[in-house]
Amino acid sequence: MSFEPLYIESWIYTTLTGDDTLTDALAAINNDAPGYQQGVYLHLAPQFDRVSGVAPEVPYIVVTREDTGLDTMAIEASRAKVDLEYRVTFWDSQNGAVSMDRVLTIADRVDALLHGVSATVASTAGDISLFCRRVRTGVEIEEQQGGEVFYGAFGVYRFAVGEEA
Repeated sequence: MSFEPLYIESWIYTTLTGDDTLTDALAAINNDAPGYQQGVYLHLAPQFDRVSGVAPEVPYIVVTREDTGLDTMAIEASRAKVDLEYRVTFWDSQNGAVSMDRVLTIADRVDALLHGVSATVASTAGDISLFCRRVRTGVEIEEQQGGEVFYGAFGVYRFAVGEEA
């Protein structure tokens, strides 16, 4: 087995950023600085881009690894299997009443791209098979200074990883 989290994160990022329908639903991409404002961020979204000095625009997605203690490794018929969970959060903001319309569109598209999908990812130690399924969802709402509301929905996706995920 390889260091699976890096390969899974790369696969998630490539899958999400490579989908035109999802890209159209996210904030307009500003590539004045290379790699800036892709609409999908691993681990955290930057407060400001150091090169452009601009904050990321909403809506955007942040993918983080869940620390659930689920990181189990089992040996089944001499094949190592690992289960890892990732939280995919869809962030937006507005003033006044919150409408989840844009977030719902993004959540539906991400679910279509990830839930129930099997894939094979090439690694330096050989191919890694994975199977992804959504295991739970939720909503977060944070009021900011000045009345702006920062809100999001999230899906937690479990990846069964192994030679025969």
